[in-house]
Amino acid sequence: MVRAAQGPTISSGRRGYLRYQYGEHFWIPEVLANFSKGMIRDTARITIPDGAVYDSADYLLDQPGLARKRGGTSYAGPALTGASYITNLKHVPYAAGPQLLALADNSHLFNAISGTDIGAVNGPNLGQVAVSPGGTYLTLGTPSGTQAQKFDGTTISSLDGVAAYNHLVAYKSRLVGAGGPGGTPTNRIFFSSTPDVNATWDTANAWIDCDNRVSGFAALNNALLVFSSGAMERIIGATPPPNSDMDRAPVDNVGCTDCRSIVTESPYVYFANPQGVFLTNGSTPVSLTAEGGIATYWRSLFSGYVSAAPVPTASSWTIAAASWRGFLFVSVLDASRTLKTCLMCQIATRAWWRLTNIRASCWATSVYGDELYYGDAGSGRVMAMSGIFAPAAGNKLDANGTAVTPLIEFRPVGAGTGTKAYAWGHLDFDMRDAASDNPTLGITVKTGIEADTSLTPVESPLAITTTLLRPRFTINRNAQAVTVALTQTGPSAKTELYALEIQNRPQSLVGEGVS
Repeated sequence: MVRAAQGPTISSGRRGYLRYQYGEHFWIPEVLANFSKGMIRDTARITIPDGAVYDSADYLLDQPGLARKRGGTSYAGPALTGASYITNLKHVPYAAGPQLLALADNSHLFNAISGTDIGAVNGPNLGQVAVSPGGTYLTLGTPSGTQAQKFDGTTISSLDGVAAYNHLVAYKSRLVGAGGPGGTPTNRIFFSSTPDVNATWDTANAWIDCDNRVSGFAALNNALLVFSSGAMERIIGATPPPNSDMDRAPVDNVGCTDCRSIVTESPYVYFANPQGVFLTNGSTPVSLTAEGGIATYWRSLFSGYVSAAPVPTASSWTIAAASWRGFLFVSVLDASRTLKTCLMCQIATRAWWRLTNIRASCWATSVYGDELYYGDAGSGRVMAMSGIFAPAAGNKLDANGTAVTPLIEFRPVGAGTGTKAYAWGHLDFDMRDAASDNPTLGITVKTGIEADTSLTPVESPLAITTTLLRPRFTINRNAQAVTVALTQTGPSAKTELYALEIQNRPQSLVGEGVS
């Protein structure tokens, strides 16, 4: 027979071993059974490491040997009257009982769980809101130049003696604010009195100038991190001027362009800009997107980016984040509040994957209990996320009625760049119907090292199961590499992937007695 283009040379000893293991006309089974390294984009497809995938949306990849469909989200409370979208969200541990508070685009503050309209505030705040030391108040800065405010759990009132601050944070026993006349961002930060942050602030003396205009704060136990769009500074000490023990120093030329991305989970702070998502403990930041292999993908999202720094506006992009159950959630919206991506990262392993239909403009974690909330950028609703870890027939849909239909694109199969012959594949999976939706799992086989040619096996799509199955699908192609992608259509009670096996052999063996 005519021999095709040659691939890697196979030694006579290797051929003998393969014949011994698989028979005279052998096919080598290559098995992908671990996806816990998440998406990898910072490399060519053919060098994606074992344990990683090229793309994953709505599969949770945190458990080695299993990719499982997430469950749906749910509404945390009723629609907020007059609100088109949520601008800020905070869970506040008041002594009388915690409240989940939502600021809406109509400049009203709401109890998100009950839907109660608490009242109007000074502008649709898009800067940092803060819980005062001791949990007495939710404090609200304003980008409009009007008076900062507080909510004590019952009443909205002015934060006495305070000017217009864009960003507020609690540091040790004080509130810290950044802003200026008319709400103009400045490089000057101010400190409240103590123990009563509602007493008149000494704005004539209790301030420190930083090197750049402030875009946000993060308070650690022993340091206050001050962000600008292109840098990070650190203040240590407890007493501000005039009798100060504080010291300020620059940390790094990595900044934060959106205060909504700042997440403090002592001893760490997470924050983001169009170059990446970062982690710091007050020292040089580490890029989680680079360590997770998606820095290239992350940067590709920001074509046409309109910076939110130093103060977010309704016309700026959104980068919002939250940390919950050992995972980091990061959402990116453009200036029209269109979802660019929502990413989920297992922080310990730096593994990333995508979530669809999570159009989050802001996030909040429950102070008591175990819940993650987000404010929806497309409606006046607050969503709860706990259902994603418990997929079932009852939460096959997200709160807005969208079916959770995951997709995954594995790494290429076939070591090296030589041509291989591919026969068939097997998929170990379990996909249960939620009712009578009859979901299917479509298979696409992409050939070439750039996966630029596609075919659909005759066995596609795969039907629902009642137990774990291992169906075969046909490839029957010669190629340098083969990439398999799976796309679900229709909702399911659960979808779990355990292993993908592809039968192949080097093209160089054809005509050598083993074809």
